[in-house]
Amino acid sequence: MTPALAAAVALLAGAALAAQVVLSRLVAVALWQPYAVLIISLALLGIGASGTALALIGGRLRAAPASVFALAAAGFAVSLPAAAALIGGVGFNPLEVIWDWGQQLRLAGLCVVLAVPFACAGFAIGLVLSRFGARAGLTYFADLVGAGLGALATAGWLATRPAEQAVPLVAAAGALAAGLAVLATPGRVRPVRLAAAALLTAALGLGPAAAPVPSPYKPEQVALTAPGAARLATRSSPLGALTLIASPEVPLRHAPGLGLTARAVPPPQLGLFRDGLGPAALPLAGPDPAAAGLGYLEDQIAAVAYHLDLPAEPAVLVLGLGGGVEVLRALRLGATRVDVLEPDRALAALVAAAGAHDAAAARPLADPRVRLIHAAPRRAIAIATRRWDLVVASPETGVGRAPAGLDAAAATPLGTVEAVRDLLDRLTERGAIVLTLGLDTPPRASLKAVATAHAALAARGVPAPADHLAVIHGWDTATLIVTRAPLTAAGRTGIARFAETYAFDPAHLPGASTSGHGPINQAGTLSLAEGVGAVIAPDAAADFRAAYKFDLAPATDDRPYAALTATPRLVPDLPALFAQGGLTLIDGGVVILVAACVITTALGGLAILAPLAARRHEAPIAPGHRGWTIGFFLSIGFGFMFVEIAAIERLAVRLGVPLDALAIVLGVMLVSAGLGAGVSRRLVPRVGRPGVAAAAAAVALGLAIRLAMPVPPDPLIGPVTVDPVGLDLVGLGAVALAMGLPFPLAVRLLARDAPGLVPWAWAINGCASVSGAVLAALVALFAGTVAATAAAAGLYAVAALVAAAAIPPPAASAPG
Repeated sequence: MTPALAAAVALLAGAALAAQVVLSRLVAVALWQPYAVLIISLALLGIGASGTALALIGGRLRAAPASVFALAAAGFAVSLPAAAALIGGVGFNPLEVIWDWGQQLRLAGLCVVLAVPFACAGFAIGLVLSRFGARAGLTYFADLVGAGLGALATAGWLATRPAEQAVPLVAAAGALAAGLAVLATPGRVRPVRLAAAALLTAALGLGPAAAPVPSPYKPEQVALTAPGAARLATRSSPLGALTLIASPEVPLRHAPGLGLTARAVPPPQLGLFRDGLGPAALPLAGPDPAAAGLGYLEDQIAAVAYHLDLPAEPAVLVLGLGGGVEVLRALRLGATRVDVLEPDRALAALVAAAGAHDAAAARPLADPRVRLIHAAPRRAIAIATRRWDLVVASPETGVGRAPAGLDAAAATPLGTVEAVRDLLDRLTERGAIVLTLGLDTPPRASLKAVATAHAALAARGVPAPADHLAVIHGWDTATLIVTRAPLTAAGRTGIARFAETYAFDPAHLPGASTSGHGPINQAGTLSLAEGVGAVIAPDAAADFRAAYKFDLAPATDDRPYAALTATPRLVPDLPALFAQGGLTLIDGGVVILVAACVITTALGGLAILAPLAARRHEAPIAPGHRGWTIGFFLSIGFGFMFVEIAAIERLAVRLGVPLDALAIVLGVMLVSAGLGAGVSRRLVPRVGRPGVAAAAAAVALGLAIRLAMPVPPDPLIGPVTVDPVGLDLVGLGAVALAMGLPFPLAVRLLARDAPGLVPWAWAINGCASVSGAVLAALVALFAGTVAATAAAAGLYAVAALVAAAAIPPPAASAPG
C-alpha cells in the first residue's frame, strides 16, 4: 500500500465521520434530534452493507484496489450533497409516523438515500483493508486517525457556521481522496486526464449548499405562518441553529407560569428559537427593567423566588440566558448583582444584538449589574468564589425544549444530585435554589426533580430534607424551592401569600397543610401535592417509586437524564398507546432509540449473515475460522462503541455542550486507537492467537482499572491545580491506545489463514458499531455510564476468551 493510498484512506475516513456529524445536525434542524439518531444510525448501516458486498463480490475488484477506491470515493463526493438536499424534501412528518404507513415508507427512503455516501466510503476503505490485510495496522491507523481529526475539524466548523455550509467541503474531501487514490494507481496517468477527473469530481461535490427544510410542525415554522412574521437574525453554535423572529402584526406573547389573577399583560416579544424549537421570549418593552410593560414578570410563578426570606438586594445566579427574562426579573425585583451562566456565546451575542433589529427590545445584558459567564456550567460552579443568595432557572432560560418527551435521552448537567449539591454549597446561609419547569400529567418529571433535590440535601447530611423544600404549581408549570437552611417562617409566609395572590396551589410547604387550599389547578387523578408527599416521605418513598408507572429515581452524574421517566413497567401499556397514536407521549426519545436498536440489530444481522447464506467467498477458508471471526469482531465492535458512548455522556456532563463532548471524545479515542493500530506490528511481531487474545485482555484490564478509579473531583487542587477533564481524557486515551490493537492483529491473522473472511470481518465490525452505539446509549440511559463501561470491559474479556479458545493453532490453519 502506497503512502498516497494510506493518505486517501485517512482523508475519506475523516470525510465520512464529518458527514455523520453534519447530516445529524441537518436532520435535527429539519426534524428532531432523536430522529437524527434513528436516521443516521440506519444510514451508517451502509458501512456494514459495504462489507457484505465486499464479501460477495470483492474478489473481482482486489486486483485494482486504488482504482476502485477512487470510484467509491468519488461516489461519496457526489452522493453526499444529494443526500443532504433530500433530507427535507421527502415529505417525512415524524408526528404522523406512528399511524401513517406512507410516512414510514418516506422514512425508509430517506434512510436508504443517506446510507449511500456511507456505503461508498465503507466499500472503499474495506477494499483496501481486504487487499492489504497483512498491513491492516497501517490501514486501521489511517482510518482511525483520519476519523478522529475529521471529528475535531467538524466540531470546530459547527461552532460558528451552519451545518449545510460544511456539506460541499466534506464532499470535496471525498473528491480529494479520490484524486489521491488515482495517484496511487499503477501505470501512467496522463496529467490532463487526471486534472479533468479531479475537477469534475470536485465540481460535482462542490454543488450549492442545501439548507435544511424544517418540519412545518416545528414551533419556528408555526410562528412564521403569522402575517408579517420574519426572521431578523440567525446564528450557529455548537448547541444548535439559532433564529430570532419578529411578528409585528400578530405579536408573540409567551409567558409560561402566568398567574390566573395576573394584573399585567405581557408586551409584544421577539421569539428566540433553537433548531426550530422554542420560543424563548425577548420582551419589546425598552431597555429599562423597571418599564411598565415588564410588570407581568412579577405575576409569573417564577417570581416566587423574590418572596422568600432573602436580603433586600440579593445576589442572583441565572442558569441559562434564554431571551433574558430571568435577568430582567432579577433586575426589576431588586437584585444587586446578577451572574448569568450561559455556555452558548452565539446565544448571548444574538440577545445582545437584538436592539439593533428592534429599538424596543429589552437589553438584559446592558445593565452594569449583570455579568455574563461563558464556561462549562459544572466547572464554573465548582470553582466559583462568589456566593449567591438565589439561583434561578425556568423554562424561559432554555431554548428549544422538544415536545412529547423527545428530549428524555438528553443529558442535563445541572439537573443531577451532584449538581444540586454543588449549587447548595455556593449559596449564602439563607440562600435558595428556585427551579421552574413544565408540569406534566400525570406528574413525573416534576416529581423526579423533587426526588433529586431531596437526595441532594440528604447527600449533604441534612437531617430533615423536607424542611428545606417547597413546591407550588399552576396549570402548566411547577416551581421547586430548595433552601440551604430550613425554610424560615417568613419564607413560608411569603410563599403562601404569593400563591394565594396569583391562584397557585402549594403542593408542599413545611409546617403547613396543602389539603385545604384549592385545588385550583389540579388535572388528572394524582395531584402534585400527593405525589410530592409520597416522594419525600421517609417511610413510603421507596414503595411509591417502585409502584409508580414512571421512573422517579433521582438523576445523577452517572444517569444525568432529568427528563427520563420511562420504565419497563410501561411496556404492557404500549399496545393501547400505539393504537391511540399516543406512543410518543411517553418519552418519545426513548421510544425512537429502542426502535433504532431493534431495526439496526435486525438489519445488521441480515448483513452479517448474507455472505454465509450465499456460500460465496473469495478464497478457500480453513475450518473453524467462521465461529471465532463473528464472535471476536462482534465483541470488539460492540465494546468499542460502549466505551465511546459512555465517555461522551460522562464528558457531556462536565462540559454542558454535547457537540464538544462528542468531538473531544472521538478525537482522543480514535487518534489514540489509531496510534495503537499503527504500532501493532512492532508491538507484537508474531501475529497469532496469544497476541490477539492478549490485546483484547489488555483492553478489558484497562477498562477495569478505569472503573476502579474514582471520578476526579472538579476542580482537583493539590500542590498544583489539575484539570480533572484533562486527567480523565488522559486515562481514556491510554485505554484507547490498547483498543487499537485487537482489530488489526485479528485481521492480519485472517489475511494469513482465511483471506476470504477479511471483508466479512469488516462487515461484522461495521454493523456491530452501529447497533452497538444505540444499545450502549440505552444501557447508559437505564443503567448508567458506569454499567456501560463495565459492559465494555466484559465484551473485551469475551473477545479475549474467544481468541484464546476458538482461533485454530497455526498447524491447523493452512488453507484447504
